[in-house]
Amino acid sequence: MKKQIPLIFSGLIIIIIAFILQLNDKATNKLTNKPLIETFDLASLTALKISDVSGTVIQAQKALTDEGTVHWQHSNLDNYPVKIQDLSQFVQTLKDARIIEAKTKVAEKHGQLGLNALNDQSSVDSKANTGTQLALTNDTQTLTLLLGHTAKSSGGRYVRFANNDQTWLVDNALTTPSSATRWIDKKLFTEFTMLDIQQIKKSGADGFSLTKADQSAVGFSLAELPKNAVAKPSEELASLASSLAGLRMNAPTEFKADFWQTDLANQFQVNLFNGLKFEIKLKQNNDKSWLSATARGTDDASELAANDFNSRFGQWQYQIANYSFDSLNKNIKDMLVDTQSSTE
Repeated sequence: MKKQIPLIFSGLIIIIIAFILQLNDKATNKLTNKPLIETFDLASLTALKISDVSGTVIQAQKALTDEGTVHWQHSNLDNYPVKIQDLSQFVQTLKDARIIEAKTKVAEKHGQLGLNALNDQSSVDSKANTGTQLALTNDTQTLTLLLGHTAKSSGGRYVRFANNDQTWLVDNALTTPSSATRWIDKKLFTEFTMLDIQQIKKSGADGFSLTKADQSAVGFSLAELPKNAVAKPSEELASLASSLAGLRMNAPTEFKADFWQTDLANQFQVNLFNGLKFEIKLKQNNDKSWLSATARGTDDASELAANDFNSRFGQWQYQIANYSFDSLNKNIKDMLVDTQSSTE
């Protein structure tokens, strides 16, 4: 009988351990099919930061404009406005994400799911297996998650909360932007279309003036033709207006007045039918093309629109594609038919 006591005692220990493990499994399973973010109030979000092994990708935060209105801006992009549709869509994705399945809680296996912490240097291939870190801040707390590999079977993504070894599979890929410029509106002039442009005027010896009297007209006329010169067809002259109205930037950077100490050769004015006027400057430096724009009004309504544009976009200068620069950097010769070539 005495020999059987240790065996019985060992059996009881095994049963107790199994019971505890079963309770843990049940507790974990209760968390499946639950929202990924349940206790954090996303509606009161005030800041969001996305980082990866290369550094800060997105650092966005709420701020007040000079007029006192609330908006979101990129701290790592010279406080340029965040495209709110992109931010809202991402936050909604976080709200909708649900846990599918509990995965490993063994820290040594985090790398297999791409969930090593950013400061984890424990393995040679830690860079490839390091997660994207997402930090969410509201008025009361900061919640930090790591986003790992995408699951091939479900299309979801492996995640874990910072300082917690338990990993999860969620039902959404939770796609993050590759750079801050992914969350900005790259169209520079949302205030007008090609039809809204009444005049494009460039000063200087090689300057020109393109005008139209009817807002519904597509083509432009060239004013003050040089002697014996022939203007290109009105539809061809309209290509400059088309390039302006559809212009997209690559990235903004803080406006630097010293950078724009330039002559009139790369400066022109765009006048709209509603009285709004834009001064456009172009410059190339180190194989990069740049543009700056300021607005002014001619009456109360257009002055209000000009102030709004300048407060939102006048604080930056914009890198544009070199081909966009070429489409805007025109002179009087570009507006004329090459009669010499046509007669040869």
